[in-house]
Amino acid sequence: MVPSGVNSRRAHAHIRQVSMYVCHVTLPLSMEEVARAFGRDRSTVSHACRMVESRRDDPAYDAFVGTVERMAGAVALLSRHAA
Repeated sequence: MVPSGVNSRRAHAHIRQVSMYVCHVTLPLSMEEVARAFGRDRSTVSHACRMVESRRDDPAYDAFVGTVERMAGAVALLSRHAA
């Protein structure tokens, strides 16, 4: 079931933060490039990266983000080889 209302907005913001973080750290794109890609400001990307980093002390969260990083890295590698 998809959350609605405030919970939905928070869930979407959280996924967007992880996505911005992974794009910046794993791909690696500059914060300015990530901001343009997401239609946000560079300071929003900076905030997202800080939020994700601060949550990585939780082992389960760290494992989740690590999995997303590995997946994004694998896709980027495949894209470079296909080009």
